[in-house]
Amino acid sequence: VRIIHIGRKDHISSSLRTKIEEAEKKTKHFDKKYLVIALDYGGRDEIDRVINRIMNYELRIKNNESKMQNFPLRPSDFEGRAEFRIKNLEIGRQKTEIRNQKTEINNLNQYLDTKDLPQQEPDLIIRTGG
Repeated sequence: VRIIHIGRKDHISSSLRTKIEEAEKKTKHFDKKYLVIALDYGGRDEIDRVINRIMNYELRIKNNESKMQNFPLRPSDFEGRAEFRIKNLEIGRQKTEIRNQKTEINNLNQYLDTKDLPQQEPDLIIRTGG
């Protein structure tokens, strides 16, 4: 069984994070069955992280930069259901305009926490907390 963690690793203790990373490393060669542990995972948080990954990627391409800082996004920056349009965003002193950049739902999979899984939809979810 391959063990994979999804969620925010930066919010869990370093000792637990180390144990999770060791388990992932020891089981990374397994490819038949997967145990996905969603520790400190939230759907809305993942959406926020996905949008920021996409925005950082698009801005790196536009500005030909290798690294960008994360920045806060507002609901007014997006329009539409299966796609979004990015309006003007201020990053530090630099103003960057990105207009009519559309991302289809199918392309979002590459930014999800489950992007490395062969099957991105789980067979079984056991929820232990509220």
